Formats: sequence, C-alpha cells, structure tokens
Amino acid sequence: EKKMSRCSSMKVLDHGMIGAEGADNCHKFVDILGLRTIFPLFMKTPKKMKKSVSSEKEHEEHVCSIIASMLRNLKSQQRSRLLNKFTENDCEKVDRLMEMHFKYLEAVQQADKRIEGEKHADGCYVTCVRTYSHSVIQGLHRKRLQLCLAVLAMSKTGKDLHAMVRRGEILDDGIEDDFYIRRLDAGLFVLQLICYIMVEISNSGIAQLQQRVQQILNLRGGSVKVVRHIMREYAESIGDGKSEEFKEAERKRIMDLVENF
Repeated sequence: EKKMSRCSSMKVLDHGMIGAEGADNCHKFVDILGLRTIFPLFMKTPKKMKKSVSSEKEHEEHVCSIIASMLRNLKSQQRSRLLNKFTENDCEKVDRLMEMHFKYLEAVQQADKRIEGEKHADGCYVTCVRTYSHSVIQGLHRKRLQLCLAVLAMSKTGKDLHAMVRRGEILDDGIEDDFYIRRLDAGLFVLQLICYIMVEISNSGIAQLQQRVQQILNLRGGSVKVVRHIMREYAESIGDGKSEEFKEAERKRIMDLVENF
C-alpha cells in the first residue's frame, strides 16, 4: 500500500511539474524543501521496486522527469539550490546520474540491435506472423494488418520487404511505430531525460559539474557524440499537443545546450 501511494504521488508530482505550465509548481516544490525528498529517491531506488524491472524503470523515469522539469523551469535562487545538490559529497549525484546513463544506454543499444536484426526479411517475417495472429484477435489498425499480410505473401513469393516499401506497395508506419515503442520500453525516454540532465548541469556554469560528467564519460568509454545524438532525437520528439512556435523554441533551447555540451 505504501509503495502504491508513493508511485501515485510521484506520477502526480511529475505531471504537475512538466512543461512551462509547471514552473510555479517547480518553484513551490523547492520552497517546501522538496529537494530533500526527491534526491534520496534519485540516489537509491527502493528495494521493493528493484524486484520488478518495470517498477524500477517507472520509478527512475518519474524521478528523472521531475529533476529535468526543475532544471528547465527553476530560476535564480531556486535553480542555484538545485544545482548545488549535484555538487554535494564530491558530486555523488553526478556519479549516480552517470551510472544510470550507462545502464539505460546499454539497454537501449541492446534493443536497437534486436530491432536491426528484425529489419531483415527473416526477422520481419517472424515478427509479423506473430503480430498478424494477434491482430486478427484484437482487431488492430488496418496498416498493421496490411503489413503483416504483405510479409506473409512475401514469404511465399520471395519478394523483399524493403523493396516493397520503397515501391509503395506497403506502408511501414506500423512496424516503425512498433520498433519505437519497443525502444521506449527498453528505457529510451529515461535515457533521454538522463542525457537532458547531463547537458543542463554541464551548461550551468559550474565547472565542477561539467568536469565530472566528462571525466566519467571518458573513464567508461562513453561518447559525447552519443549523448548529442540522443538529445537530437529527444528534441525532435517533444512538444506533442503544443503550438509550432513552442516546439521550435524548445527545440532551439535544447539544441543550444547540446552544442555547448
């Protein structure tokens, strides 16, 4: 019951702090000493949640989203208080951030490898046969059925799936959506939030934070290019339901951070 209550509270808090409209809530959260609550949860995921991969990922996603929202929205004194948290105890929170970065990067890279394998004809055939069977039962989207039927036909005629897509014989939107959802399930969104926090604190003007991020990246064979690629993908995906003006402004803000990372 306590675990469910904590999860529900985290979801509500996360939702209330997202975007420009969450700025007031972010400032109130710091004013009521919320940093004392959120950072222990950031530093250590509760043991009960670690027993379930999905619960652990959900918890870490909400915590990182809350911190990312604060970095986006906080101004002046409240922002300084947040950034100072990352310098405490010899930058232990930066160490934790980088630990999570490599954890989720590995998970997403593993998912990407599996997806790349399935993009070959044999893999697509197996995936789509399963999807076709499920689609018949669940009555899923027409494009999905079209793609599955096409792949089944391809297996009998020897046609190449990608050639069929290029010629416009079938649409690949459905399967690409599936691949993207699987990347999200592997932890892509959490990874994007982590990278966002990395570039924000690296652009904070606190040399200690930037140096620690770069130091750990170098020690563990990480790559600035990989972080920039993840952030570019994140910038392209933000702003659903927002005005085009807002989307462009937010993308520019993020890309400016990335270029200075």
